[in-house]
Amino acid sequence: MGGKNKKIIEPEDEQETQDSATELSNTSFGCGRHLDPRRELCLYLKGVAEARDVPSYVKDHPFGQPAVTSAHPHWEFYSRVKQSLLTKRAPRIV
Repeated sequence: MGGKNKKIIEPEDEQETQDSATELSNTSFGCGRHLDPRRELCLYLKGVAEARDVPSYVKDHPFGQPAVTSAHPHWEFYSRVKQSLLTKRAPRIV
């Protein structure tokens, strides 16, 4: 690459420009088919990027698995795991 001139190819029409912009946008959002085969993450991140109020968008459009709360059928297990992690991280008072 060093020293060779790169040829700039101009798009021939507006659709090609839009397709290139979409491709770049998808790459920017990590929307490769290998990472996001159903394009769910891509659509979510695009929505976040275009939102006027990001906290409201995130609240109104949850993504991924729901939070584990005390209503979860396996709450006792998760609660013990959480408590053991907090105990290990707690600073020791001498």
